[in-house]
Amino acid sequence: MRIAVSLGVPLAQAVAAASAVCAKALDMEDKIGAISPGAYADMVLLDSELRVKKVYMGGEKIVL
Repeated sequence: MRIAVSLGVPLAQAVAAASAVCAKALDMEDKIGAISPGAYADMVLLDSELRVKKVYMGGEKIVL
């Protein structure tokens, strides 16, 4: 996402491309690509510079 944004892609579009669009391509919208009930609860939290700050897998924080 950082590269896409640096090339002028709007942040919202880069986030969608890295999450919801991929989930749809894999026919897994019900499990990945969004924060919703029944989803896997895997997510990456980024700072304003799009650097990784926290990672969660199955809703549990992963120590970096």
